[in-house]
Amino acid sequence: MKLKDQVIVITGGSEGLGKAIAESLIEDGAKVIILALNEGTIVKTVGSLGENAEGFVCDIRDKSAVHKAFEKIYKKYGNIDILVNNAGIWFEGEIEDHPEDAVNNLFDTNVKGPIHTIQEALPRMKKRKKGQIFNVISTAGVNAEVDWPVYVATKHALRGLTDSLRAYLQGSGIKIIGFFPGGMDTKIFDTAGFPKGETDWMMKKEDVARIVRFILAQPDDVIMDHIEVKKLF
Repeated sequence: MKLKDQVIVITGGSEGLGKAIAESLIEDGAKVIILALNEGTIVKTVGSLGENAEGFVCDIRDKSAVHKAFEKIYKKYGNIDILVNNAGIWFEGEIEDHPEDAVNNLFDTNVKGPIHTIQEALPRMKKRKKGQIFNVISTAGVNAEVDWPVYVATKHALRGLTDSLRAYLQGSGIKIIGFFPGGMDTKIFDTAGFPKGETDWMMKKEDVARIVRFILAQPDDVIMDHIEVKKLF
């Protein structure tokens, strides 16, 4: 299989969609490194994934922390084949009600975080003339939902970053993929303090993870890009 022995870094990989992606890729024999904030959750997730998994505590908002984490990864694995920028946070409400710390946290996590990881991964990918950078964005990066103004702004920013990088790296052998899923049965709403209750309108994260695995497993000369995934009603 194409993903066997591939070194794959997943941000926000200890729970939610990130964990589901890790589980799916492990099934194909990939070597998965998860980056997340909570050490206890990382240990538990890595233990459930088995010997082909490893995890590091890393706050992607902190450029120096990201650099240190990638130094550890490169020291052990040499290079990485795939970077999955999955970590993200949520906030909703009228824009005048958004606290400044919430605005900063949204941009630091959803935009600057992926920038930090890409800055660490891209130079080595360029030298090798191969690699994949997979940005989990959101349908909010396509649509302008009225109740999530700052969240939408961060996702449009990440979409712009993805599109710009793809154009910049055309012909380099590096794939830049934008992935736009709708709502899933993760804790993103609860964590933000906006629980949604009934989840019939949400996709199963395991189903979405299988789609991610399919995209990443495509031949080197094939790219599946700007993929929107939504619940069918």
